Amino acid sequence: MLNTKLIIRKLLWLFCLGNVLFFVSNANYANETQQNESKLKGKKTAWELITEAQISRKIDEDMATLYRFYYYYGYRDLLPKEFVGIVIPWESDIIFEPAPFLAEVWNNLRPETKQEIKRARWDKSLYHEKKNPTVKITQPQDIEVVYSPEVVVKGQIKTPEIYELTSAWIEVSAKGSGGKRQEIHLSQPNYISAEDAFEDERGKKYYLETKKRYKDKPGLAEVFGPPGKKVYNFSETLTLSSTGIWRINITAQNTSSGAGTESVSILYPEKEDKDPPIVNVRYFKNGSLSEEIYDGDWIDTLQVFVNRIISDDKETLGGLYINDKLWCGIGKGHCGSMVNLNYGKNTLRVVVTDGHNVVKKNMRIYVKEK
Repeated sequence: MLNTKLIIRKLLWLFCLGNVLFFVSNANYANETQQNESKLKGKKTAWELITEAQISRKIDEDMATLYRFYYYYGYRDLLPKEFVGIVIPWESDIIFEPAPFLAEVWNNLRPETKQEIKRARWDKSLYHEKKNPTVKITQPQDIEVVYSPEVVVKGQIKTPEIYELTSAWIEVSAKGSGGKRQEIHLSQPNYISAEDAFEDERGKKYYLETKKRYKDKPGLAEVFGPPGKKVYNFSETLTLSSTGIWRINITAQNTSSGAGTESVSILYPEKEDKDPPIVNVRYFKNGSLSEEIYDGDWIDTLQVFVNRIISDDKETLGGLYINDKLWCGIGKGHCGSMVNLNYGKNTLRVVVTDGHNVVKKNMRIYVKEK
């Protein structure tokens, strides 16, 4: 009985305390709201400033729409200072795609205004790496043997359409020597549309639905999809100064201050070599001892440091494949690579050439489950 009375008293005390705190917090909130309203009194939002300027004909409908677009999507840094206005703390964070006011006037806008809206939207919504150009070398292939000092390098450079390609160059270097730079002569670009620029099917589906919904407003859907891409094809001839392993690296830059790059390694062999490379795969065991791996071996770790694969007195080039995927390029003097394996059966394949002889080695390696 005493315990029951004690519990009731505690509950009544907590109820009274809660009411006191509620009224105090409400009073504080009302006071803060009054202070905020006092601070904002007489000041205007960007939307109000833009509307006043349009009514007084200081700006036309195109400029008003562009500035409203900046304001609506939070691109305050793009607004002229006289239109920045105040930020209302309780403004809604809900954004409609596309903005209703933009859809209403889209067909009346000038082409340059539409392009500026697209440019702003794309520039703000693209991740940094998506702004960079991409480079693809199609010739020669990585780990390829060439038999002439004259090497034709072909490929493709892509850049988002809002960022102009500013420069592209090839650097070619032999092992142990500095690189030689050669500018790439760019062709007139081809164009890939936004529909073909998508990298995910879900995004593409949404874009096509938006495009269908606003088919009477050509170009509006493009504001909310990815930019198209400009594609530059190139073909350059390099002259290798000696035999050996050469690395070809291509770099491209655009006006986003970003850069893209890709590299391949090639072997220009000596004229004669009758002795094939010797291939043995070794790995570090117990942290210090290097042991040879044989077909069918069982090991007790998922990560092994593979080394000392090739023995040859001439330059060699090849690839180390783990479970049918190229893990890394290898050559004479290869110092080693950390390899990730799976529990159970793994396949390890080495393909090496000195330009005249090709050596292949296939092994199965098993990892014990702990």
